[in-house]
Amino acid sequence: SHRGEKTQTTVQGSQDPPSHQPQAAISPSPSPRPRPPDELEEGEVEEVCDISTPPSDVLVVEGQAAEPFSTDSAQRLIGQIMVWNGQTDSMRNRLDTMQQEMKNVLDVLGRIE
Repeated sequence: SHRGEKTQTTVQGSQDPPSHQPQAAISPSPSPRPRPPDELEEGEVEEVCDISTPPSDVLVVEGQAAEPFSTDSAQRLIGQIMVWNGQTDSMRNRLDTMQQEMKNVLDVLGRIE
């Protein structure tokens, strides 16, 4: 039970101070790969699939599952989740912008007819 308590304390502590965030955000290597917002229009669905299940992340998680769960692995996972949350927010904003642009185009087309 001491391990669970330590893990919970560390998880709560790593979310609050900003000093842990850059450390966690730097350690996951796949984060730069799925970021190109310019390509979202071409393969949006494929981009989302790539982000959710990159092969390297699956291997890392499987490797960690065999070992005892540590605060370091918890911080790395939290960091990766934070990266994905940021990417998800960015995609939502892009989708909102695209939807507004589509509405504007439809309004213009409606006026032409």
